[in-house]
Amino acid sequence: QLYANSYPSGHSAYIWGITLALIAAMKPCTPKLMRAGGQFCNGRIIARYHYLSDTLIGREIGCMMLPVLLGCDNLDVQQLIDDATKEYENISAQ
Repeated sequence: QLYANSYPSGHSAYIWGITLALIAAMKPCTPKLMRAGGQFCNGRIIARYHYLSDTLIGREIGCMMLPVLLGCDNLDVQQLIDDATKEYENISAQ
């Protein structure tokens, strides 16, 4: 039995949105970031807060968020990603 009503997983949506933004900024880390996002969502299932389908739908919602944010006229999300990329490259070069 689950501990709460569970559909869809907001935590999974959030983590996949963040994961895709991080991947956009740190492309060399893509496999590690994808693995971490997946492990987080699996943790929601293991902790019995969600069914697998809840986390899959949450992932779909999260994957839609970055393109939506990139399309917003009043947000400069691409600039934030570019800044994060430069910071990542500076740290990686040290």
